[in-house]
Amino acid sequence: MPRHVKPRFSRRRLQGQRVLSFVSTHDINGNGIIGVTAARRFVAKNKIRCPTIINVRRNSYTIDSFFLAEKGMFGLAYVEFNWMLFPCLKQLVEKIGPRELFTDLDHYDWASEEEYYKSEYAFI
Repeated sequence: MPRHVKPRFSRRRLQGQRVLSFVSTHDINGNGIIGVTAARRFVAKNKIRCPTIINVRRNSYTIDSFFLAEKGMFGLAYVEFNWMLFPCLKQLVEKIGPRELFTDLDHYDWASEEEYYKSEYAFI
């Protein structure tokens, strides 16, 4: 009989999802175009400014999600894990307040997170 294994959640990803919940979102239909191409065309046509999330529906069961930042467009999963590398998201956290935003993410060690991003292991 298989044991129930508790799923592992990344605190960094949970933080990123919490921060991204305050960012504006646009849902568009891809109309058979590759997801990132449809998102870039939508941004250019409508003069969308960062930060924003663009969800592109490729077909009835596939949705591609992108994040528009100052330096370009990124996949949403990458941004969820590495949200501290984006100045617009850091400003959003400072505006809302990190303690209010992340209160229920139990006993998070902010110092170790900052040290990681200052280390040689974090690249952008």
